[in-house]
Amino acid sequence: MFTTPRGLTIRIEVPTGFALLARLWSRDPKTDAFCVLNTVEAFEHAPSMVGFIGAFVGLFLGSAWWHMALGLVTGNILGGY
Repeated sequence: MFTTPRGLTIRIEVPTGFALLARLWSRDPKTDAFCVLNTVEAFEHAPSMVGFIGAFVGLFLGSAWWHMALGLVTGNILGGY
């Protein structure tokens, strides 16, 4: 296992992970390991970000607290897909 620059643990064996990074780099030399690991972190945080956006939209659609809660839950579910 190895970690990304911000501390996210990736559960792939180290030789396998570096082999995958090398294969990506051989296809496109502009793709470095830092870029790939930052993309992995972005995918990890996507559901919570979509949930936040859903809560923000729910805040503007209605003034009741449950609009915001419904937007948050819907955004988290959609972000998971």
